[in-house]
Amino acid sequence: MYPTERGNNLAMKKLILIFLMCSSVRAWALIEARLHYGLVSSKPDLGGAYTGPSSVPTTPPVYGLGGDVIVNLPMVPFGLGLRYEDMAFKASTSDLKFNSQYQRTALLINHRLIDTLIYLGPLATIGLIHSGGLKIEETGTKVHDYATSKGSSWSVGLEAGIHLVGLVIGAEIGYQSMKLEGAKDSGTAQAATREFDFSGSYGKMSVGFGF
Repeated sequence: MYPTERGNNLAMKKLILIFLMCSSVRAWALIEARLHYGLVSSKPDLGGAYTGPSSVPTTPPVYGLGGDVIVNLPMVPFGLGLRYEDMAFKASTSDLKFNSQYQRTALLINHRLIDTLIYLGPLATIGLIHSGGLKIEETGTKVHDYATSKGSSWSVGLEAGIHLVGLVIGAEIGYQSMKLEGAKDSGTAQAATREFDFSGSYGKMSVGFGF
């Protein structure tokens, strides 16, 4: 074998080795951390939260930022981690302004049917900690201020993306059930509590690192 042929074969072996290393990210990416931005197409009923004469605005999708930390143990076919979400929406008419938000911390589990240069598989979460509320202003004056630290949530979805030598870029779609319960109004003397349902289909875009 001529020296040039040996050099070409060596270069080819190096390229194959690099490809195999990039294609087996799960083997060395024991921890994956990522940030995501997404929205939930929920339509919570806000009519019961407002007791005045003005028309209630149409509710837009809930949107916001979040993050995941996922641990992938060797020889275990699924990943386990935590998800945090901080979601909100604003809606208004000429007289009313609605500002709502919720925070959610959930247990996350995923199983990637494909996990090479690309990944694809189901993902589910179940809520552990919830908080949030709703503020309502009428002609510039706050008339209701609901808040609670009680709630329940879960989600199921499908995630897909690519690995780029440690960088992870992906997307996720699915359905999320999200309810805030026992919200008390500090803006008035009302003793009644409210429940806000933010359930609906969702989508997310994410970027992160595996290490």
